[in-house]
Amino acid sequence: MMAQLRGVKPSSELVSRVLEYRVRELEKHLPRDPLTFYVTDLVRCSLKREYEITHPKLLYARVSSGRTFLGEMVHKGLERVLKELFGDSVKIEEEGTEKSREVEVDGVRYAVKGRVDAVLNGDTGIEIKETVSQGTLPYQHHVEQCVLYNWLYGFKRTLLFYITPEGFYEFEVTASATDEEVARRIKEQKAPRYKWECKLCEFNTICSTAKTAENKENTAG
Repeated sequence: MMAQLRGVKPSSELVSRVLEYRVRELEKHLPRDPLTFYVTDLVRCSLKREYEITHPKLLYARVSSGRTFLGEMVHKGLERVLKELFGDSVKIEEEGTEKSREVEVDGVRYAVKGRVDAVLNGDTGIEIKETVSQGTLPYQHHVEQCVLYNWLYGFKRTLLFYITPEGFYEFEVTASATDEEVARRIKEQKAPRYKWECKLCEFNTICSTAKTAENKENTAG
């Protein structure tokens, strides 16, 4: 219960506006096109994309997540700082300006789309990440995301920039994916790709793979 303070009462004026904003942002990406893969789809559990297509209403759980909104605000703030630091040398990739390439898999052509956070000097990507821990940086899925951005944009490199409570950390990723690697990622089924994904997934209440992982964990414990 809120402490009784003079002249203070509960309010939801800003909360309501933020939630409305987040719903609008989510619905820009719905419904999903079955012939389109995003870069993020290729570095996470392959079942998650399928559930986003078949059960999109469950995605609305993201709307009230303060953690994801905080990450979005960190991105927006740092993008503004990058513009102040580099001026016209940096281009902030805005919503709706995804880069796209086509890849053929078993006779079907898929669009692979993605949007790096910023482009420096035309040939360098900048990808911003916010995390509460820096002990295991860089995370594998973040590096793989940068490798795919290098392929998608034709970058020479992508700078992976972490913001943590302890400080700032930066990694240069020069590796680039190939068409064959991207096609393999589209075709392969890895569910989950990482053990920690199920606990954080909006679809874990309907996913048999997540339930199996939970049962194994409980049995082991």
